[in-house]
Amino acid sequence: MGQIHQEAFEEEEVLGFVAEAHRFCDLFERLSSLGRLYLLQQLNESLPLLYSMAHRLPDPYNWDEIERDEAWEAEDRRGMPLDEHTAKWSEWSERLRGKLTNHKLFRLVYDPVDPRDREIIECDLAGILTEVYLDMKDGLILFGRGSDEDRAQALWDWRFGLRNNWGRHIAESLTPIHSLIYQHYDEDEGVFDV
Repeated sequence: MGQIHQEAFEEEEVLGFVAEAHRFCDLFERLSSLGRLYLLQQLNESLPLLYSMAHRLPDPYNWDEIERDEAWEAEDRRGMPLDEHTAKWSEWSERLRGKLTNHKLFRLVYDPVDPRDREIIECDLAGILTEVYLDMKDGLILFGRGSDEDRAQALWDWRFGLRNNWGRHIAESLTPIHSLIYQHYDEDEGVFDV
């Protein structure tokens, strides 16, 4: 996809983000062995880090040296095929729903700053966290392949996803996670009150 800034792959911001994405994915993949409170606490740490660190990811492409047609008609690169992605979404979101039990749904207003948007919608916390997991995992698979093209695609996808998919999902998920930990967990009794 044109000229790639190869030096970007070794930047501290990139390596730190990749390490945190690995940590987050490892947490997700150890789901069955984790208690609900511990899982929520770890998500409450990792998700804001991913969100914050992603803002410092560099653009891997030198757009001045890429012809527009070449950039938009480039080969489609994915970490995992679409059918595998879909199957993993079903599998992992169901596992997370089982772990979250009655804490898997929450309510929000889709656009909280639009005064015309007053409709409260119910969201699936497990589903949106699984979206974040799959976006991180797909990028890690690409980045791990080691070719400049794959690593550049991973960086570009993470940057795009921050603005258009997983970044919003992280922002949406933090309020219910925070609420469960700090407002609805009774430390003396060791139980959630909702």
